[in-house]
Amino acid sequence: MKRFFTLLVFIGCYQFSVAQFSAGAGLSVITGNLDAFGLQARAMYAFNDDFTAGVAYNYYFEENIANIIDIDLQYHLINTDGGFTFNPVAGIRVSTAGEVNTNLHLGVFSVLPISDYHFYLEPKFVISDEDAFVISTGFRF
Repeated sequence: MKRFFTLLVFIGCYQFSVAQFSAGAGLSVITGNLDAFGLQARAMYAFNDDFTAGVAYNYYFEENIANIIDIDLQYHLINTDGGFTFNPVAGIRVSTAGEVNTNLHLGVFSVLPISDYHFYLEPKFVISDEDAFVISTGFRF
């Protein structure tokens, strides 16, 4: 009976954590001193009704940029029942081209529900020696 109860608690915790997890895949474009185009994969976890943490892996098709990891925190400013969200974002951007560089980024993460799909759009400004503007878009699952 003890094992059965432990199994029920484990399944309940699993269902609770899966409901707060979401993922996405899309495209990312950098403009500014460096122009680049790449693919993006992201994972997000909602801590509560106010904050979501996210990690995005960006692979750019430029030799001098290559891999970038974005780690950010989103504040849920506007969330509608229809699925539209508008969340300010702040975070750290880690670039792994040659040497490891870390920069700050500020922007907005929004989700646009169209039919049964959820599209995300994330414009953000990267604060560094070579300031850049990044736009990411794709599907959220």
